[in-house]
Amino acid sequence: AVVPSSVVENLFSNIFKMQQVFDSVFIAVGFATALIFSLIVVLGIRLRQAEIRTMFTIGSSKTKVFEVIFFELLIMILASASLSLLMYTITDLYVQDFIYRFII
Repeated sequence: AVVPSSVVENLFSNIFKMQQVFDSVFIAVGFATALIFSLIVVLGIRLRQAEIRTMFTIGSSKTKVFEVIFFELLIMILASASLSLLMYTITDLYVQDFIYRFII
């Protein structure tokens, strides 16, 4: 005979194991994203050393150079966040249909 409580316990244990796997993957992807972003920033600044020197030569202050770099990064972050939000919205619209069509 099937004991409902043992079946539910088994199901919940499997769900919680999967949650731990997804949490680990989420942490790893977040760490990799942070590394890639920092690499982009460092390499972008290194690539623009001549441009930064030119800005100093024509009389820009360190604050102005920092502001230019900061706002370029801010624009990049806002553009990527907007694209991510758009993709999330599109995915959210079709996730139920996808689950019913391909998984269930």
